Amino acid sequence: MQLSDGRLYANIRPYVGWTGQQHVRLKAYSSDEGATWAHAEAEPALPDASPGEDEGSVVGDPDNKVVYFVHPFGDARANLTVWRSRDDAATWPDTINVYSGEWRHAC
Repeated sequence: MQLSDGRLYANIRPYVGWTGQQHVRLKAYSSDEGATWAHAEAEPALPDASPGEDEGSVVGDPDNKVVYFVHPFGDARANLTVWRSRDDAATWPDTINVYSGEWRHAC
């Protein structure tokens, strides 16, 4: 998604073979409309149970620097949680569990 400064932000599930910090999502940025991307790095504030296990969804409002991330919280596909950043995905201080049961995919 596009951030308020025009950069593109990608929130990525860890891939098999990732040797960095485990059980967290990855992030990467592009400053040239997606032609090239910085190397992916760990996003410690956003959990991911297993490499490649669950997808997550990111939406936002770049005019207000707000980004939302939806993903399960824990080791199972349960506890659907929304994280909110108010600073272009720099920090993720706000969370809310929106569904505690099992579910399949974020939209």
